[in-house]
Amino acid sequence: MAPALPEISAKVFDNQSGIIPSSIVLKLDGSAVVDSTNLGSHYDAGTDRVYYTPASAFASGTSHTVELTASHWATDPADKVTSVETWAFTVE
Repeated sequence: MAPALPEISAKVFDNQSGIIPSSIVLKLDGSAVVDSTNLGSHYDAGTDRVYYTPASAFASGTSHTVELTASHWATDPADKVTSVETWAFTVE
């Protein structure tokens, strides 16, 4: 049996005004893999979780970067509406 593909996921929440679901964008190595066009199959509003499973396994020894962007409903302060988090991982 082939090993399961990795799932990349994160909890996306704002405990005051709430997250605007259509603002969620998950990028893998610079390419958007989750956005408003496919969010319905990659976001669980009940658990506040966005997730993505790649179509094929990552090659051993490769490094990857994930970027997650989301905005909340509150508009003040304007420079704090959108948050971007980035992390990296290496496949061993």
